[in-house]
Amino acid sequence: MTKKAKIFIAILISFGMFTSEMSTALGIEVAEEDAEQEVLEQENQSSDEKLEEKDYKSVEKTDEEDKDMTIADNKEVIGQTSYVDENGNITTVDVYDGTTGEEFNPNARVVTTANMVNFNCKKPGNEYTTSYTDANTGQAGYLSKASAADAAYLGMENGKVKFMMSGVVGLVDPNLVEVVTQGTYYASNYEVNSQGKLYHYISNNVNATKNEGNYNYVGEGPSYLVKGKEYYSYDGHYFYTDYNVMINDYKNNVRTNSVNPNNPYYNYFQYLPLRSQTNYTGSQITEYLNNKANSTTSKLNNTGDLFIKYQNTYGVNALLAASFAALESGWGKSSIALNNNNLFGLDATDNNPAGNADKYPNVENCIYDFAANWMSLRYLNPKYTTLFRGGYFGNKGSGIFGKYSSDPYEGEKCASIAANMDAGISNADKNYYSIGIKDITGTTYTTLNVRAGSNTSTTSYYTTIKNSAYAFLIINTTSENNFYKVQNELPNSDGTYNFNNSAYVSCNYVGMVNKGENVSFINIKDVKVSNLTRKGYTVTCTVESDTALTKVRMPTWTAKNEQDDLVWHEAKYTDNKDGTYSVSCTIET
Repeated sequence: MTKKAKIFIAILISFGMFTSEMSTALGIEVAEEDAEQEVLEQENQSSDEKLEEKDYKSVEKTDEEDKDMTIADNKEVIGQTSYVDENGNITTVDVYDGTTGEEFNPNARVVTTANMVNFNCKKPGNEYTTSYTDANTGQAGYLSKASAADAAYLGMENGKVKFMMSGVVGLVDPNLVEVVTQGTYYASNYEVNSQGKLYHYISNNVNATKNEGNYNYVGEGPSYLVKGKEYYSYDGHYFYTDYNVMINDYKNNVRTNSVNPNNPYYNYFQYLPLRSQTNYTGSQITEYLNNKANSTTSKLNNTGDLFIKYQNTYGVNALLAASFAALESGWGKSSIALNNNNLFGLDATDNNPAGNADKYPNVENCIYDFAANWMSLRYLNPKYTTLFRGGYFGNKGSGIFGKYSSDPYEGEKCASIAANMDAGISNADKNYYSIGIKDITGTTYTTLNVRAGSNTSTTSYYTTIKNSAYAFLIINTTSENNFYKVQNELPNSDGTYNFNNSAYVSCNYVGMVNKGENVSFINIKDVKVSNLTRKGYTVTCTVESDTALTKVRMPTWTAKNEQDDLVWHEAKYTDNKDGTYSVSCTIET
């Protein structure tokens, strides 16, 4: 009887290469050699630069045992925000108007102060969001007043209020915010609980006497944070036990007085570039999504294969894309997801999300549009500088959510869900890749050449944006001529992406924050089936790889009972000496 066979395109290929053991080291690795004209521009603010100085004391907070919110009954609800717990559950809470009524007097001597900028206040022009300008890059940004209220007050500059929130140092019109320096207000903070889990408690209303309930699970607490102790940070990388000390460091553009001055915290999934591939199959992702959504009507049901399909076509990591969709759609159960087949909140503006959100004929069309047009061609494309802020979740300082969303902590939330998905399947993705950070301290702003080779005479594919804390996926942790081999972020003109796409950056400006596997991406193309007879057939293809192949195998199995009779066949290959291999396999049936 003739067997019906499927040809599995994802050929099993072995490489003659050394892979390092996976490591979760968070130490900084920075080259000692001098730069060789790799920096096109670097701005480093002087610590002598004087901003308006006030006397101030640290923010006072009530005991953390009671997390309930205490807000005056006459305050109106001005919006909603969501948070994510360590189990990936998404909870939405009402946010109340947080106007303090305090009039800023720059000449007043303050005694008890938060040195804080309050975005959640009633001001003409900030009904839903507040616009600002990045003080270091000139990029325009916006913040949701419902998603986070407080920012560090750094003084006045050119008639604007200078602040720091979610990694960005911004300038905002003083008519749109309150500068509160004369009272005691509720500030966002971080804490590691008794189980060693790091949570971010976000202030949505500075008038609150206790936490409003908006607290995000960030990840496993780093060793330098003491369990049960409050820490302050407006970049999520450096932590302080004293609010005053943090403000002083920010004003002097240093982090030397933080508890971790030489070991910044970079959450793995928050800074993993989306130009990467998950280690999971579509069926594994589907099983997790179906179980987590736990709903027959969820639009995320049975979408794992779609996320893998568009990952492999447009270069958008399937696990990260799925976590993105989970947050934006409430695990596929939001009204926009159910009514519009819109999983990512595409064009769901703050002033009219349901009315303005894009509509799609089906879920696959939405995932395709997100991967191809929104991500690959724009938000992950370093040459699309009107929207590109870095090809990873990140924060307001750099990353997709520097521009994609008004929620300053959405990158943190998506990363939390990705970590939960990974842990819920088999922990195969966490710390798998090596990640390097440009301008790792967040105090310098460098434009860096991304080159075709490991020296300064080679072609520059593109130049990075100035934003600090800019993440690269490092392909090989062993440098070549003081250059790291990294993943090239550029897509093809139609948005398609080839993972066998490398480039080089100078080690002098990149600190390694996660050392994972040395990886090699491959690209399989021109697959053809020929010589088809009752006795068998021949499969040929071309494999692109920058690492030498040692073995190629192709699987076949009958259509009945899926892969219960899977057989691997040894293929022959020829090295074309140009990074490609011609592969052929004759299969007898």
